[in-house]
Amino acid sequence: MMAKAMRDGFPLRGAIGGGDFYKDGEVMVSTALADAARYEKEQEWLGAVLTPDALNIIETAKKFEKRQKGETRIEFSSERFNYYVRYGAIPWKKEGRLSERPAKTFYIKPFEMADNDWSSKYLPTYFNDPEKVINSHSLYGEK
Repeated sequence: MMAKAMRDGFPLRGAIGGGDFYKDGEVMVSTALADAARYEKEQEWLGAVLTPDALNIIETAKKFEKRQKGETRIEFSSERFNYYVRYGAIPWKKEGRLSERPAKTFYIKPFEMADNDWSSKYLPTYFNDPEKVINSHSLYGEK
């Protein structure tokens, strides 16, 4: 989704949050949305991180899968996820409000997006913030 949006001149920044949810018919509320919103605002790039709460839920799922099957296939450091999820430094805004801003964590890698000239090809001129572009090269300009 991130690569498609970038190619359409609509860069995205976001986060995948974790938390509880309540659903009643067509209405759903979730603390995961608030978690994701907090982390989305703190980033200084055109990317998306997995929040600590989301990673805690993933760790719980891994433990459950290991108990049930003796192994887990949920391992972000494996080749299986390399096209979609990476571990690395996150460019956070200097003035942040979050209590937990890990220097390195997992983030979403836009699938099949590796164009060295990505910013001039895909970013609208009014959105071409040099700091965000430099910080985003690991997402869009490299494999």
